[in-house]
Amino acid sequence: MLQDFRAGIGKHGKWLVVLIAIPFAFFGVETLFFSGASVEEVARVDGERISRLELEQAVQRQRSFLLQRFGDIDPAVIDEEMLRGPALESLVTTRALANRARAEDMGVAPELIARVLKDAQLFWIDGKFSQDSYLVYLRQMGYTPQTHNRFLAREILVSQLARGLTQTAFVTPPELSRAVAILEETRDFSYLSLPLGELREEVEITDAQVEQYYRDNAEQFTIPERVVLNYVELSEQAMATEVVVDDEAVRARYEDRVKAAEAASQSIVAQIFVRPQEDGSHTEKLERISRALAEGEAFSVLAATESEDPLSAENGGEIGPYVPEDFPPRLREVIEGLEIGAVSTPVETDQGWHILSLVREDRPEVAPFEEVRDELRAEIAAEKAREQFGEQLAQLEELAYTSADLSIVAEQLALPLQVSEPLTRSGGEGLGADPKVLSAAFSEPVLDEGYASPVLELATGRAVVVELKERHPPTVQPLEVVRAEIVEQMAAERATALAGERAAELRKRLDAGEPIAEVAADADLEWHAHLDVGRYDQQFDRALLESVFSAAARGSLPISGVVARAEAVDVFQVKAIHPGQLEALPEARQRELQQALSGARASREFNAYEELVVAAADVEVREMSDQSR
Repeated sequence: MLQDFRAGIGKHGKWLVVLIAIPFAFFGVETLFFSGASVEEVARVDGERISRLELEQAVQRQRSFLLQRFGDIDPAVIDEEMLRGPALESLVTTRALANRARAEDMGVAPELIARVLKDAQLFWIDGKFSQDSYLVYLRQMGYTPQTHNRFLAREILVSQLARGLTQTAFVTPPELSRAVAILEETRDFSYLSLPLGELREEVEITDAQVEQYYRDNAEQFTIPERVVLNYVELSEQAMATEVVVDDEAVRARYEDRVKAAEAASQSIVAQIFVRPQEDGSHTEKLERISRALAEGEAFSVLAATESEDPLSAENGGEIGPYVPEDFPPRLREVIEGLEIGAVSTPVETDQGWHILSLVREDRPEVAPFEEVRDELRAEIAAEKAREQFGEQLAQLEELAYTSADLSIVAEQLALPLQVSEPLTRSGGEGLGADPKVLSAAFSEPVLDEGYASPVLELATGRAVVVELKERHPPTVQPLEVVRAEIVEQMAAERATALAGERAAELRKRLDAGEPIAEVAADADLEWHAHLDVGRYDQQFDRALLESVFSAAARGSLPISGVVARAEAVDVFQVKAIHPGQLEALPEARQRELQQALSGARASREFNAYEELVVAAADVEVREMSDQSR
């Protein structure tokens, strides 16, 4: 129950998060979009395909999440191959859940997708949505507006399904009372401590004992096998710094951006919707709204108070950009006859009556050329570097396979021959921190046969080939180098053992009924007593508190125990246990616990539902070609 409660406190289900949070720093995906990746199938769920492009996009989302979650992590240590399995599993699960939701007649309105995009601060510039930023994002992630909308619609649909299921979870009053009895339990306890520092002074260690310890534990003092590598590296980033971009190309790119902004401009449609009534009362309402508009009252204000379409009403009547195919012919005819700011007369459709307005035209802003000149130059340089990288990567693969050593490869490609820091099988600095490099460095062809490795793609736009330069076998450090370390380690072990023996004797006296004050006084030790201590009290050492609350509540009190900590061994005695009382908690705390417990149950129930849905789905996973990996 405690574990479920802790899980409930952090209940942010994977379907209940904002889905647009990917930085713009991924350039590899768009090359997939323009190749066969958008059609190559990696899986099929209930007859619906999942393409390799979708898989690569999912991998990049997971990579982005890791980089954002662990801000100081080196991007090079993220092995994208390790992300592919979880990413594909997530895609399959999402597709199965979305299919189940549609089978239950659930759907996502286009207006909701438009609102999600508009509210995504990722695309904001100067405090408002930037169509230009959005288009850049789509291009770099390999989406079209249509495929991205489908992605969002599917994720929102699954989120709605998850919320519909998880929000029904509840806990009964007896369950809540039992949980509170445990979670809010307090205990009265006393303890005394045997400081290890003082006991170390009693420990005597001879030279013979040190030598014996050194012989018995030689593996602890062995420097593992180390290698030093020669390597040649290709880097898009380094190539981009060498690319020369003329002013004419920069100006042409700016003109393209201006044309794209003009093409992306959209007229935003708003409506006030009134449903027909059998008694004809809607006619009076329409006339009242029309009079108010004629008298100058704001369209958005009237939409918020009078419109019977709650989804658009709360947004001042706005239903999104005007896309002709999204509107029925009657409304399309009226909208196309309006100017910006104009309001139509009431228009009847099968659903009801619509008063329409073109409230504004959203046109992406393009900064002055002088402000974006350097950005455009860098963008063009990055694109050219990407092309060069692909060409040189093919050359690197061929030369690494045919050349006698990497110095020839480096000379042919005009690249420096670099030398790594020493690294072991468990890693090293710089290049040695990458799992792919470690795997190659200690492979039989590189380590034993002297061959160069295959090309290792460490990240998008970065690849290396390595070969062995130096190999150092495992070496046992001389005794004199590690003597002080051994003495310190032996002293700590013996002091802990001695403290454990004395703690056991002191505990026996407590169990025999002697007061802890007398036991502590006889041993010349300090002791402490505490009342009504909660299990999450921050002022106590965690190891001590966990041991105190782990002592079984069954049986007679007091209960004693021994716990070893970093600097001391404690003997404790639990004197009283006070179960938490639901009625004693403030109402706010009761609600907090109830929500956390409901969340934990909801998470378990949805996970079980998710497993059932996936198990019932017709799932086929295909082997990807070597070129796809």
